[in-house]
Amino acid sequence: MAKVKKSEKASGGGAKKSSKKGGPSSEKELAKAQGQVEKLRGSVDQLERKLEKAKGKAAQWKAEARQERSKVAKLEARLRRATRDAPVDHAPPAERGDLPVEESPVPDESWTVVRLRAAAREKQVPGASRMTKGALLEALRA
Repeated sequence: MAKVKKSEKASGGGAKKSSKKGGPSSEKELAKAQGQVEKLRGSVDQLERKLEKAKGKAAQWKAEARQERSKVAKLEARLRRATRDAPVDHAPPAERGDLPVEESPVPDESWTVVRLRAAAREKQVPGASRMTKGALLEALRA
């Protein structure tokens, strides 16, 4: 067994005593560190509360998503039934209104004044911008 000095036994197994100069600064550092620890604990507590709140919102959103999924499934089923049961229209597309019907190249009463003036400009009719609809029709038909 190693020999231990008498002074080391009294001080608790070889631990050095702090000098008088280091004592107060060590206490200040300890107090500062404890303050930082308390501040960090407060931050952790605050973050844990935020986490619990977020978990609650996530659970609420998941429940809402489940409800909306069931609504979507019901609507999709209704759509499938409606398309399956819908009558089939065998009329040509032009009669159904799917395709635009070509208008006649000859000006008639259905043409607007703007369209008549544009046609008159193409044919270089003089004074077309001042003519009425009837005068434009007469000039274009001639």
